[in-house]
Amino acid sequence: MRNIRKNLVPAGLAMTALLLVWGLMLGGCESESVAPHDGNPELSAADAANQSSIVAMAMVEVLPQLVDFVPNSPNKVIYTYTFPLDGDIAGSVDLDFRIGGAEGASATYSEADYCHLYTEAGDSVVVTVEIIEGAESHILFTFDIMGTINQAEDSAVILEGSHGSMTSGIYTGTFAIAGVGVAVGHDYPDSGTVTFTGASHETVVTFDGTGTAVAVVDETDTYEIDLDTGEITAVDG
Repeated sequence: MRNIRKNLVPAGLAMTALLLVWGLMLGGCESESVAPHDGNPELSAADAANQSSIVAMAMVEVLPQLVDFVPNSPNKVIYTYTFPLDGDIAGSVDLDFRIGGAEGASATYSEADYCHLYTEAGDSVVVTVEIIEGAESHILFTFDIMGTINQAEDSAVILEGSHGSMTSGIYTGTFAIAGVGVAVGHDYPDSGTVTFTGASHETVVTFDGTGTAVAVVDETDTYEIDLDTGEITAVDG
């Protein structure tokens, strides 16, 4: 993914807070970490925004496969995309292309007007995050994404009802996607929202085609997300 191993934690966080929030939230650290004993710690709005930044960066990598995917065997109907081995995202997703919508006939990727992108039952996509130097965490994602494809414009729109999950250590959250637009040659989603629900917070992330997304936590606290680094910045007002 895009530098997800760097600059993910805002520099202003104290080390104790960083270890509490990120060590417990992300879990799976490959160095020493604090183990939870009394249930899941409450997360602040900023913590929820940090969670949503990882979800947003995952969307940037995964959703464009509806239009960017080019298979080695063009005549298949259901394809599998495996993420490059040298990146911070590992695993694979399946793509079921159809013509005539969700109930239409199976089609090749180059003629389809609809695609169902998903992780197979029991599988997940793994994102590796370096929260501090020498401490890595592994975040598990599942996807169940439906989208319409415009072959003439090399673009797609993710349909309402698309969803997935993120599991990071002791925390599990879900996300719902609506109206997210992607296109060949575009580095970031052009539009749409991802609503992430987890740890008693609901965060709505909005894309606008730039490298910055806006996250609103519980309809109150607003943050900007750098989609290249995952860094969040509080927005006054």
